Amino acid sequence: MKKRLFTLTTTAMVMLGALLSTGCSSYYFPQMGRMPLHTQQGELVAEVGIPQIAVSGAAVVDQRRIASNIFYQASCSYAVTDHLAVQLSSRNIMDPRHQVMVGWYNPLSEHATFEVYGGYAYQKCSYVNDAMIDVEGYSDHRLQGNAQTVFVQGDIGFPSYKPAWSNRIEFTAGAGLRAGGVLMNYHRYDYERVYDGTSSSVVMTGEGDYSTKMFELQLMVQLGVGGPRWKMEIGACYSLMLGPGWPTTYPFSTNLSVTYRIPLLNK
Repeated sequence: MKKRLFTLTTTAMVMLGALLSTGCSSYYFPQMGRMPLHTQQGELVAEVGIPQIAVSGAAVVDQRRIASNIFYQASCSYAVTDHLAVQLSSRNIMDPRHQVMVGWYNPLSEHATFEVYGGYAYQKCSYVNDAMIDVEGYSDHRLQGNAQTVFVQGDIGFPSYKPAWSNRIEFTAGAGLRAGGVLMNYHRYDYERVYDGTSSSVVMTGEGDYSTKMFELQLMVQLGVGGPRWKMEIGACYSLMLGPGWPTTYPFSTNLSVTYRIPLLNK
């Protein structure tokens, strides 16, 4: 019964990741804000996983780049004191992103905890749409640059909850809200297919440096199942971007991961 429950839960997590996928090209990929949900000093929370794009196989950008890329998401969070914690995380979907968070946490009860972090993230960004350049009359543009984010993140949830009907299975759940500013810097290249009667060629019609400021509001959910220390977890978020309509952004971000937590709060 317990093994069957674990299998069904894992399958549901993978299906959820696939459901949230969407096939749109994007310049900026938001990162799912990892919720450490610390409970005590000396606690270490380590996570290794893959973004949802690798789970579902969604074609978000050019398929040739997907085939040659490495997908990963990893984070490590440590409770320095009874209320202070730090976290480092790194992720790669199509372009790498690295992030640091420092903040305050406070247990609310035997099972629940609340935390607030401030953070900074740096992400290399690119937009490639060269598959469409073969369409007659199509004008193409490509971007290369970066995005820098300064944010505040608040989380609430329980890091490990043992139901009364089981001595081995434990659950984790959390919800969070992240808000911050995003500065996107990019170099834009414009291309056009030109015809000379019998043949055609792609020529660059212009280029330039641009900068865009946007406000990002991110809603996050984190669920997991497993044992006292090891759990399989899925995180999902939706990012609302407020600001100029370009560059394009990818609203959904999810990841499937294995999490290790030590030590646990004595119960």
